[in-house]
Amino acid sequence: MTALAVNAIAHWALKTSNLDRLLAFYRDTLGFAEMMRLYKDDGSTWLVYLRVTDTQYLEIFPDGEGTKAPGWDDTAINHICSMWRISMQPPPIWRNAALH
Repeated sequence: MTALAVNAIAHWALKTSNLDRLLAFYRDTLGFAEMMRLYKDDGSTWLVYLRVTDTQYLEIFPDGEGTKAPGWDDTAINHICSMWRISMQPPPIWRNAALH
């Protein structure tokens, strides 16, 4: 029998009630590039893919309901932990902001 082994998480999906605010953080502050955007038949955004690494993505779905994250005892993803490399250089968005 062949055993399955997970090598990495390729993407995780987030649902948001405020797409602009979420993109301002993940795309504009953290620097995750927008890879693609798919639209519904009515022209509204269905989902947005942000590149984290060459093999990892955030999949963002707008039209979430409510304004609060699930509580500690709710059935849902409680949190996601990511490993970050510390850089002495600020992200490009911060360097550019300092010039203006």
